[in-house]
Amino acid sequence: MIEGVREIAAEVGWSPDQIHFESFADGARPGDTPIRMELARSGMTIDVPADTTILDAMLEAGVWTSYECRRGECGSCTATVLEGEPEHRDVCLTAADRTQFMCPCVSRAKGERLVLDL
Repeated sequence: MIEGVREIAAEVGWSPDQIHFESFADGARPGDTPIRMELARSGMTIDVPADTTILDAMLEAGVWTSYECRRGECGSCTATVLEGEPEHRDVCLTAADRTQFMCPCVSRAKGERLVLDL
């Protein structure tokens, strides 16, 4: 329902910050599959288990990245996607943003591999 309201608001010209909502979910969901994530700048490859968020896998591997809410609301963890297709689960990125970026605190990959500019 929240996503539907956001879509209609965008159609009438409202910005995301003009809508108030709250979410309480994390990024890992039943049915998620493992992901192989490559970090282009550092040359690291991280295998992300199905029950782990991309952000948590990066932190566990010693990769520092900015984050705050861990719910896909603030956008502070936003990363540039170089390859692969994200499954967006955030509520902060616009449709235009989603063509280039993702929030690794909650989003996953639609396939088995993702390359981020980190």
